[in-house]
Amino acid sequence: MNCRPLRNPDKSIAVPNLFIPGAPKSGTSSLHNYLDQHPLIQMSGVKEPHNYSIDENYGRRYDKSYHRSYCNIFEIRESISYYGESSSTHLACPVTAGRIAADNPDARIIIILRDPVDRIISHYNWLKSLDLTNGSIFDEIRSTLSDPFNPSDVHDGNFKSYLDFSKYGNQIQRYIDFFTIQSIHIVTFEALVSQPEETMNGCFEFLQIDQVPVDHSVIHNETQRHYNSNRPDFEKELLHPGQVTYLKELLDADVKFVENLMGRELPEWKNFR
Repeated sequence: MNCRPLRNPDKSIAVPNLFIPGAPKSGTSSLHNYLDQHPLIQMSGVKEPHNYSIDENYGRRYDKSYHRSYCNIFEIRESISYYGESSSTHLACPVTAGRIAADNPDARIIIILRDPVDRIISHYNWLKSLDLTNGSIFDEIRSTLSDPFNPSDVHDGNFKSYLDFSKYGNQIQRYIDFFTIQSIHIVTFEALVSQPEETMNGCFEFLQIDQVPVDHSVIHNETQRHYNSNRPDFEKELLHPGQVTYLKELLDADVKFVENLMGRELPEWKNFR
């Protein structure tokens, strides 16, 4: 299958052919930066352009006057095999996979997933650090349980829908429906942290490019950097064991679905063992 980047008709704009669609708070920043270290990959200078999930952005994805458009976040170079971007809303948004496929049906998709309960906890604490929460962690999560992800429901540039962002199964299935499983590679946050070299080599093998050393000494954790620089007195909220069990029961069937799609169990997701 052809993996060379497609171009629009004027030959001056790279159409991205590598996507990290999420999940949010699952290591997308680190994966984005590790991939960018490969000489055949150029990851976008602007992370999170959300050009296929937010309608306004989608209409301007090749508008040269828009700073997040693909005209402005890549530099055309003949040596590049993959132009990549990471937008953590692209996994949960129902229309994104189809939109990407319409532009580049040969695109490669690398999805990074995190233990769904741990992801929810991180998501809440990120929004709390921005003063965008309305209650304690469990109260806020319960109040949004029935809220599906809506790209228009923006909270100062951020999104809630804690549970929906952690229900990965149907989100992955949408990408399989448009791209086939051979075009999709799934890794976990836990593996990227504990086995970064092996995980990145697996990504390079999936992309059919040579393995190269990756400097993973710095974890590109935007959440932790924000806590440290802007909220030095910030204290994370955690869930009590009974509350974890409550969420586990809501997510357990979806985790089994994900394991079935991946063809393996996920022992690294400790909340579900």
